Parts: sequence; structure tokens; C-alpha cells
Amino acid sequence: MSIVAKKYARAIFECGQEQSKLEHYAAEFSAIKVVLEQSAFLHRVLMYPRIRPAEKVQILEKVCELHFSREVANLLVLLFERGRAKELMQVSEEFARLMKDYENLVEVQVASAIDLPVELESQLHQRLEQLTGKRVSLRKVTDPALIGGMVITIGDRVIDGSIRSALQTLSKKLAYHS
Repeated sequence: MSIVAKKYARAIFECGQEQSKLEHYAAEFSAIKVVLEQSAFLHRVLMYPRIRPAEKVQILEKVCELHFSREVANLLVLLFERGRAKELMQVSEEFARLMKDYENLVEVQVASAIDLPVELESQLHQRLEQLTGKRVSLRKVTDPALIGGMVITIGDRVIDGSIRSALQTLSKKLAYHS
């Protein structure tokens, strides 16, 4: 994440707080992110220097099928005028991260060899909320290669309680002592 993207995201986030428009801005940035992820062609169009910044904003509005708030539109024009169109995705991602912090929400990925039973998932959800002190958005992933157990990822922290990991550790210890 570039420093520039963080600064732009922080600026529009603070503007949204002051004007009580955070949810509205979040929806706009979410739409931008989805569209940019789905269209490499649109990405190239936004980088094209001969299209005026205001026209690029209009193109984005049409593709996203919404009318941007004045503040978000101004931010987009500013990014395009300053040759920072490539930062748009990062600004969108940083804004989403700031929103999660603001809402006291953390995304947690839980990978397991099989689908988790509902009761275990509920217990895990409660325990993770206690552990993090935040509301938890649980994203489940099934990975048969884990053999058993689970791998929990919270931000940049990884808690690996999988059988695969235990077997790899055991294998390394056996190889070291041989």
C-alpha cells in the first residue's frame, strides 16, 4: 500500500466522518473496486492520458451505475489530474480498511480440511470476538490438504493448528535428529 493511497483514503474518510457520509462513500468505493477488478479494459481507459479527468469520472459513474457524491468525484478528478489513476484501487482498499477499523470489525479467515459444523463455527466466532475485542467477520475456506485442524488468519497473524503443519514439523525434527 503506497503512502499516497493512504493519504487520499484518510482524507476522504475524514471528510466522510465530518459530513456523516461514511456509508455513502463506502458504497461508492466498493462499486469502484468491483468494477476495476472485473475490467482490465476500464483500467486501461482510466490510465489513458488523452481523456480528461472529468470524463474519466463520468465513465466510472456510468460503469458503476451510480452518481458519485461531490467529494468522491472531486477526489477522483484530483487523482486523475495528478497522474495517480493507478492508485485508485489502493485508495479504495485503504478506505475499506479504515471503515472496518471505524466499525470495530476484523476479518478472520478460517481454513479447515472439512466444512465446520454450525455449533463449532458459532463457538469459534464467539472465541475470536473475545480474543480480538472486535466484531468478527468470519470467512470460511475448505482446504483438504490441511488433513485436519484449522489455520486461522487474523490480519497478518496466522495461527496454524493443522495436522499438515504438525506433520511437517515432526518430519523436520526427525530429519534433523537422523
